[in-house]
Parts: sequence; C-alpha cells; structure tokens
Amino acid sequence: MNRGRTIGRAITLLMTLAIAAGSNLPATLQARATGPTSLGVTSFGRILVDAATSHVFVSSPGSSSIIVLDYSGTVVKTITGEAGAYGMALSGSTLYVALSTAGAIEKIDTGTLLDSGQLVSGIVHPTDLVLAGGKLWTTTGNCTQWITQLVSVDPAAVTPTVVTYPSAFDSTNGLSYCAAFASNPTANPNLLLAWDLGLSPANITSFDVTSGSPVQVTTAREGALGNLQDVAVNPDGTHFITASGAPYEFDEWTVAGLGQDGVIYPANTYPTSVATVGANGNVMAGGLNGLYDFDFYAYKIGAPATTLAKVDFGGSSNTVPGRGVAFEPDGLNAFVVSGGTGTFLLNIVPIAVTGQPGPPTGATATAGAGSATVSWTAPADPGTSPITSYTVTSSPGGITASTAGTSTTVNGLTPGVSYTFTVTATNTAGTGPPSAPSNAVVPTTTPGAPQPPTGATAIAGIASASVSWTPPVDPGTSPISSYTVTSAPGGITATTSGTSTVVNGLTPGVSYTFTVTATNASGPSAGSAASNAVVPWACSPPTSVSAIPGDTDAFVSWSAPATIVGTLSGYRVTPYVGTTAQTSTAVTGTPPATNVILTGLTDGTIYTFVVACTVGSALGQDSAPSNAVTPVQGGNYHPLTPARILDTRSGIGGPTLAMQNGEIRGVQITGQGLVPSSGVSAVVLNVTVTGPTAAGFLTVFPAGVAQPTASNLNFVAGQTVPNLVEVAVGNGGRVNIATQFASPSGHGDVIFDVAGWVGVAGNSLVKDGLYQPLTPARIMDTRVGLGVARAAVGPGCRRAPVCRRSSSTSPSPVRRPPAI
Repeated sequence: MNRGRTIGRAITLLMTLAIAAGSNLPATLQARATGPTSLGVTSFGRILVDAATSHVFVSSPGSSSIIVLDYSGTVVKTITGEAGAYGMALSGSTLYVALSTAGAIEKIDTGTLLDSGQLVSGIVHPTDLVLAGGKLWTTTGNCTQWITQLVSVDPAAVTPTVVTYPSAFDSTNGLSYCAAFASNPTANPNLLLAWDLGLSPANITSFDVTSGSPVQVTTAREGALGNLQDVAVNPDGTHFITASGAPYEFDEWTVAGLGQDGVIYPANTYPTSVATVGANGNVMAGGLNGLYDFDFYAYKIGAPATTLAKVDFGGSSNTVPGRGVAFEPDGLNAFVVSGGTGTFLLNIVPIAVTGQPGPPTGATATAGAGSATVSWTAPADPGTSPITSYTVTSSPGGITASTAGTSTTVNGLTPGVSYTFTVTATNTAGTGPPSAPSNAVVPTTTPGAPQPPTGATAIAGIASASVSWTPPVDPGTSPISSYTVTSAPGGITATTSGTSTVVNGLTPGVSYTFTVTATNASGPSAGSAASNAVVPWACSPPTSVSAIPGDTDAFVSWSAPATIVGTLSGYRVTPYVGTTAQTSTAVTGTPPATNVILTGLTDGTIYTFVVACTVGSALGQDSAPSNAVTPVQGGNYHPLTPARILDTRSGIGGPTLAMQNGEIRGVQITGQGLVPSSGVSAVVLNVTVTGPTAAGFLTVFPAGVAQPTASNLNFVAGQTVPNLVEVAVGNGGRVNIATQFASPSGHGDVIFDVAGWVGVAGNSLVKDGLYQPLTPARIMDTRVGLGVARAAVGPGCRRAPVCRRSSSTSPSPVRRPPAI
C-alpha cells in the first residue's frame, strides 16, 4: 500500500495531523475534499473504480457517455455514443455497460478505453448491472409498469445470449418494479442481492446463483426501510449496508437472514449511496441528499462511534445522487459524485487511516506432544506504526501465545483434540483483525498408545448426539480398554468400551463435531479426525400436522411435541413444493399458537407443510409432512350501485387523455367507487369505448401479468360500444387497458363503470360458487369456425351448432348503445 503517495497530498494535511497524533478523526472533524472536477454532464448513472488500470468510470445515461478519470480526478477520456449508459460491471479487462436506450450490453476495453462492440442486444431498457456467479445480471422491461424480469448473460460464452427468468420476480418479492442489485464477486461470488428501488417499505431478496440460475434464498419486507436507494455488500460477504430515504442512517444487515445486526452508522437526511472497501481496516462510506447538512460520512465497518470523514459539498443542491460513491482500492480516498441541478461533479474525499495492522496470512500449524508450532506471514498492511507483537489463539480452548516474530509454539494442548489457530498483529494503534484459521492438527501422546480411531460419525438427537466409529488398525502395545468421545465446542465427553455412545448435555441449536480417542495401558491415542457436524434438536417432532387450503394461503395446525428441552419460544412452518422447501414462517407468542395462516402461496400449486419447534434460536426435529393441499383463488360476488371510476374524457380515474394506438394504461380499481381497498380478487365493469377515430379493439387485464390475446371490445370508427367485463385485479389493486387501432394515429376514449366486486376466500362465507378467474381465451368465432361451424349468424337464429345467413333482404333492427 503506497501510503506515502496518498498522505503526501496537500489536501490531506488535516488528516495527517490526526494520524500523527495516533488517533482516528473525532466525530466532529470535517474532512476536506479535493476538486471538485466537472464531469461535463447533467445526468448520472453509476460510478465504478478499476484497480487494474487506476481509472474511475462514471456513466451518464442522458448524455450517452462514460467519463473516465484517473485517481487524481483528471478526466482522461469521455467515451461517447453509449446510448443511455447506466449500470456498469467489471470482469477482467472488460467494462460492461448497460445501455438503457439501446437495449444492449456494451463492451469497453479498460486498457485502451475503446468500445469493443455489443456483448448482447434485445434487452428492454436495462438499467442496473452486476457480476455474480460469473454472469452479468440486469433486467428487461419497463419497471414503472411492474413488468420487469430478471435476465443474465454469460460473458465468457462463445456466443453470449440473454437468458430470461420469468418467475424470479413474483408477488412475494415485488421486484417487477425497478429492481436494483448488489453483489461481492470476491468474498461471496454466488450471492445476488436485489431490491425494489424507491418503494416503501422496501423488499430485499437474496438469490443463490451457484447453479447458473437464480434460486431465491430469502426475501424480506423491511418495514423499517423506505425509499431504498443503495446497498453495498461488506468486504467479507456476510453482511450488507443500506442507504435509504428513511430512517436517516446507514443500517447493517446479515446476508443469511436479511435481518438487522444492530450496527447503525449515524447520518442526517436522506441517505442515497453507500460503498465498502476491505482495505484501510474495512471502511464504509455513504452519500446523502443532505440539503443544508453534511453530504458524506465514512466509518470503520463495525465501529460507528468514530467518524473517519464528514463532508458538506456546499449549497442546498450540491448533494450526492443514488449510487454515487466508490473507493480507491487502498481505502484512503473516496470518489463521490455530487450535483443535481446542473453539471455533476467528482469530489475526492480523504479517509482517515484506521491505524491498526491488517490480518496476518498463511497461518500454518505443526503438531507436537501436547503442543503445536504455528508460523505465518506478516500482514500486507502494517498500519500506521511498526508491528510490536503477534498473538496466536487456539480453537478450541482459546489458549494463547505471543511473540515478536512470525512463529511460536503453543503449549498446554490436549492430546487427541483437533486444533486450529488464528493470528493477530498489534501496533501502537491497536490489534488488527485475525488471520484465517490454520490447518487442523492433533497434538501427539505417549509412545505405545493406540493409533486414532477412524470413521467417526455423528447423528443428532434431542440435546444429544449418537457417535460411532471404527477401532484403530494399530491398538498399540496393549489391548484397548476404553474410548472417549469429546465434543467441540464445549469439551463434553462420554466414555465407553464399545464403538458407539451417546453424548448428552449438548446445547440445542449449536453445531458440534466429535473426536474419539482410544486408551490402552500406555495412555490415550491422538484424537480421530472430527466427525461430521450435527446440530442437536431442541424438541421432538410436532405431530398431527394438517392443512386446509385458501386463496394464496393455507391454514396449518399441529400438536405440540412430546419432549422439549428448555422453554418453547415458537414454531417454524415450512411449505414444500414437491421436495423443495419454500420460505419458512415463524410462529411466536406466549405460549406460541399451534396453528397459522401461511400467506403468499401460489394458487394451483400443490403444497405440503413441515413444522418444527424453536427454543430460542435452536430448532426441533421436523414433523412428518402434512396432507397435500392446493390453494385456489375465489370469492363471493358483491353487487354495487354503478359508479364511474374512469373517464378519459374528463380525467376521472386518470389523465384527461384518450387511449392511443398500442398503449397500455394502468387504472386503480381497489379503493374506488365503493370497491374495498383490500380483499378484492376481481371486479365487474361496464367498459365503454366512445369516439374512436379508427376501427380497433380493447383488452382489459390484471396489472402485472402478460396481455392476453383475446379482446373485450371490438369497434369501428365513430362507434360507441359498451360491454360488461369481469376481470381479476392485479398488482396494487390495478388493471391495465390495452388498445389497438387500425390506424397508427388512432385513438378513442374509455369509460369504466363499476357494478360489483368479488372477494377472496378469506372474506367469503361459503366455498360454493366462488369466482375463479381465468386467462381470457376465445372459445367461439363464427368467422373461422372456432367452436361452431364457419357461418355467419342471421336473423332469428337462436341456437348452435349452425345458423345460416338469412336470405331476407330486409334490414335487421339496430339497437343503439345507451347514453354514456
């Protein structure tokens, strides 16, 4: 790390004074930022840093360009002709850019800064772009219409193609509205985090892309977050930090459960951006739409009490846009975009040096008699002062040894127990993070003792584990008299003369492995290799699990387990589709209920349910699966006094604007015209087209689903045509109108009069006669012979299968539509 170069800059004088004093920046100290450098553009997409070329890339969708700067903030080149340049991702020496206007992913050589052409095309309005699992991930579709879908591209493929995942964004995760992404290809390469940009409350979903296809691991509706703008995965890949419009802070979350871990980094109004870096002792930084307050904060990750940088870029409009922060690889400077009312600027903000050493590397252990010799390599980052000592710590046991060198012997270890070791480095600023664990070693024992047993295998029990093994090939100089099994952690033992035993007294919910020693007259053997890991159960399985289906839900009930270790805190109920587990639901309370209504199920899908108890964080054994059930949609019909909820002529229910050719327009249904705001599966509408300037047709369908091929109304120019339509409501309680005219300039007005609504299973009194919505489909057409013989219907024709055209020349009476 070239600290001299960075600290030597004139702009960091204030920082250098704090470092020389041997302390971090106090929380009230305001950092000075260089620049600013004008980017020459009035729109901003993303900022990205390439460590290999020491370049900073800034995309500008409005100017269709990418501005390239060096680490001093000097503009090196502006790459133009990148139509709608937005999200960016790096892989090797190629910068990939999502071109939202061109509908493509472009390639730019990071060495030559030349456009290498398109990787793929045919994507509808791609915006964000990240690398995860060796693939590029973005979206296709117009997000404001709730129709975006997840897509991936393998950049290493001989012929890269766009792969779409229609079911990845669904009603449970809400990602069909403007999904954005975060990843950490280095520390957690198969993690893809996604969230709905700008919605309140926010939905966050984690996908595992190990298989090449996205598998939804966890999704959470984060009620504490509103208007989520940015997410950054921590350097170790186990946590992430959010920047959202509310609350006014940067929050840290766990990747595993998508829950807050309690670390909160203070800020002021409207956080918009966040970034992390593993150098300089692990640092996070965030930008804000701060108006009259600070626009940028930086903290050491996990230490929110000390501010490493704090900047106001000046003025009420010179604030940080969403996704506008990135780090120099050494973590000593942050690149921050600011602006908003004019030309965007790039600021370089120095970050206070944390001072402590980085982690040692390459820890290696060699077993001795009741001891182990451990060696390592000094950390690449020694901190701001020389390293004074190293400390080696054993696991299990926490036995330590300190030295000024890079190797030492740890004594006092138990023969037969498997140990690993971590090493920390210390200087005058403090102790740095630990190294990765060493290899495992087993300290030796007295000569003449048996060889270690082999094949140790464990099976979890209730607060216990059954362990079995194979006797050693070499029993030593005398017969084996006993075996001792030892747990890790905890060191709980069980002794027997056989080759299996039960270890009791284990803590449910804790992962254990077991080693086995054999003892003869000379003494104990070394420990066996550790068994497989098991987690003891907290209770026996719940019984009598049964399920009753509803509409996108199911009522699941069960009986409490017979054996419980500790105080029962709740149950975990997991739906299964076949053998695939879905997202679990926690049931809590004092005492916890033995039934629950599971929501978010998919109608028409067969489910079974498995229940396990929870005691604190510990789980019990899974129950046997419930009976199989299939949720179905349906509800009772509720008539209403007709009420007008849409009229494009007067602006009721939407803009005062006729429907245009090829247009799809959303209309809010729930909460209008005495239709309830929730618990509605469908509505009955009198749909009228009036004043069309050309012949055409109209289709009404639920928001969030694909437009069906069948139409609800057909009309000719100047005609007023009504029709009674029953349609399921879609995302947000809305339906869509789609119009198609014979003329490209055709248009016409549309009117909705609501006549009734259909409930859902949960608010309907009986199951008989429930409305079951279907995708509209044509079942009869006399023009082509669909459903009946191909023949027009004539006067007086009343029944199928065939009515011939009348030979009468007298005109049939025409019934005109009612006044509207």
